[in-house]
Amino acid sequence: VPLVKRTRTAKTRAEANRLLRQLQAEVDEGPLLDDNRITVADWCHQWCDTIAPQNASPATVSDYYWTLDHYVLPHLGGYQLRELAPRHVAEFQNALIASGKAKGTVRHARSPLSAALNHAVRCSMIRTNPCAVVPQPRNDNKVARTKKSLTYDEAQRLLDATRDAEASLRAFVEFGLYRGPRRSEIL
Repeated sequence: VPLVKRTRTAKTRAEANRLLRQLQAEVDEGPLLDDNRITVADWCHQWCDTIAPQNASPATVSDYYWTLDHYVLPHLGGYQLRELAPRHVAEFQNALIASGKAKGTVRHARSPLSAALNHAVRCSMIRTNPCAVVPQPRNDNKVARTKKSLTYDEAQRLLDATRDAEASLRAFVEFGLYRGPRRSEIL
């Protein structure tokens, strides 16, 4: 392996120290691929075209495209892939929430972005996934639903009440009691 001598110049000592740390990281971790011009939008579309179809159905890949194009890329698509930082991801999430999107929608929008950025890490395009350090919004606005099943006595009373009813109603009640479908499936 030939040795490569790289030089950089800096105007301040702080900038020189930053450049030194960056070069040391390249030596320790290996260099990033030299494509500084690729944007987040370009990378996400490339990921949707080439990688996502290997692991997802065409309908899911279509959903990834739609989600990225409508939620993620208007906020983050213009950034260079290497410039994308955790603060940008946090700002993107906060902007979606501020625009009235549900926290579940924000998590759904973030999913293909994070997958595309994970692939960028594996391809040595970026060192870390900025999504990995930004917590997902908790879906704390869910209303807790309690499941209530009928007791044996309640079920028996319901059967007794429908004993003299029309046959189709009795069959409907018996189906509900014996098969245990969800309330929405019965109605």
